[in-house]
Amino acid sequence: MPTSNVSFIRSTLALLGAGLLILIVVAGSSVWLSERTRENAADVQEAQSIRTRTSRVLALLLDAETGQRGFLLTQDPRYLEPYEGARRQIGPDIERLKQLEHADPEQEKLLDELSGTVSDKFAELDRTIALAQAGNVAAAIDLVKSNRGRESMDAARKTLSNLLARADIRLRADTEDMTGGAHYLSFATIAGASLVFVFGLGSLFIVVRYTRDLVRART
Repeated sequence: MPTSNVSFIRSTLALLGAGLLILIVVAGSSVWLSERTRENAADVQEAQSIRTRTSRVLALLLDAETGQRGFLLTQDPRYLEPYEGARRQIGPDIERLKQLEHADPEQEKLLDELSGTVSDKFAELDRTIALAQAGNVAAAIDLVKSNRGRESMDAARKTLSNLLARADIRLRADTEDMTGGAHYLSFATIAGASLVFVFGLGSLFIVVRYTRDLVRART
């Protein structure tokens, strides 16, 4: 086989092989980034769920306290409806938060603290309401004035604020990761397509030159 033929075959195969390698890299990157994006999207959804549940727990605590204060002032049982609703719902919401945060020891610690402060708060609420229902409103108000309930509420607010802050950090990190992955995929696709185009032109140039040399050799 003539040397020119060997050179032509080698050059063409090298360019085609390089183009194929680039296509494989781009395809592999696309698959990897797609899986990473799927995981990030799941993390974003979980972080949003944590934010929603955390805000809901705070709202339930406020509802319970509002119902207690209204009942102590009026002795009208209707004011206990938000308190009773909050009492039913807050436990399951905290348990759901624990399920969402099962892989984060620091979050689990915060949620254990939250469970304790919420228990303390409802113990105070239960006691004042029981005293008022028994006709001892003055004792119930004295218990409120002792600041035991305020301290529990402040501790719960602090823990919930920490949970929200950590969820926001996680949400921002996952969102930035998704955005960065999308930018990288766009860059890899454009760069890969450009290189394949260049290698394709190189292959075409070699074929044209080889064909031209063959024509010249036969004339």
